[in-house]
Amino acid sequence: MTGAGLAITLDRTGGGIRPALEMTRGADPARLFMGRSPAATAALVPLVFNLCATAQEGAARVALGLPGGGAEAALRQEHLRDHALCLGVTWPSLMGAGPDNELLSRVADHGAGRDPAATATALRRHLLGDTMEVGALTPPVLDRLLAGGATAFLRLLAGIRGRLRPDWGRAALPAPSPADISDQLAGRPVPLRETTARDAVAGHPLLLSLEAGEGRSLFARMVARLLDFLRVLDPAAILAPASRPVPGIGIAMAVRGFVGHFAELRDDRVAAYRLVTPTDWNTAPGGILAQVLAALPAAGDLPFLARLAVSCVNPCVPTTIAVDGTRFDAHA
Repeated sequence: MTGAGLAITLDRTGGGIRPALEMTRGADPARLFMGRSPAATAALVPLVFNLCATAQEGAARVALGLPGGGAEAALRQEHLRDHALCLGVTWPSLMGAGPDNELLSRVADHGAGRDPAATATALRRHLLGDTMEVGALTPPVLDRLLAGGATAFLRLLAGIRGRLRPDWGRAALPAPSPADISDQLAGRPVPLRETTARDAVAGHPLLLSLEAGEGRSLFARMVARLLDFLRVLDPAAILAPASRPVPGIGIAMAVRGFVGHFAELRDDRVAAYRLVTPTDWNTAPGGILAQVLAALPAAGDLPFLARLAVSCVNPCVPTTIAVDGTRFDAHA
């Protein structure tokens, strides 16, 4: 959404971190849909949202009472591309390394349909030095992979883990239920919730084991992004297609978490439209991003840790962070 942005200021006076989040919202996209037909509205949605456009369109189509767009391949690639930018650009930059251009190139090849099975295998090998499926990743296997450091990505992951303590950035909130999303769209009060890429892999044994040992730590959130990337590589993986809990509401799983759309039609034209994004949940006052940032150590390398925290929560707007009077981009 053009014009939107998030400015984070971290004050570490007094021995702790006090985060202040200031969201600048662009023009309400719902205004663009008023008076349009359902088909015209659905066609406009992916033009309005430059991030998670396929997931947004899926939720919109359900809310508008339209059949699905059959965009599973595009949705899968949307997930892979966003994760690849984090795994291959943002995280390496945190450690002073350049982008993993091979990862980005292989993801592009996968999306171009150049033998998806072969490109998926090549992507697994590139990241893990092995072709294992996501289900084969267990705590002992991850420890062995990190210790072996067979790939640049594994060495990167091990290097970042070595700079973290489990309690740094540790915070957790429940994911929003369909009822929560419906209430939010209706303007009813909803408790604080978080929704991220973790939602799709919350039941994975590796993540369950990590969180049992160290809580929802920064490293556990990093592993969740890796697991979701590997999950989506599997063509049989369920991508949580858009659903309709009640008439007029569509919910879809984007790479950043749940999106919800509400549409009211009169005479086959949009008379009211509302939507909620993962960033709405995650950047709410006192929400998960603020909680994660507040749990960072005041005496630590705050620019490094804050950028890592933002990459794990993954706001869908340009984000800057100010520490000790210096402001910098949160993403590489």
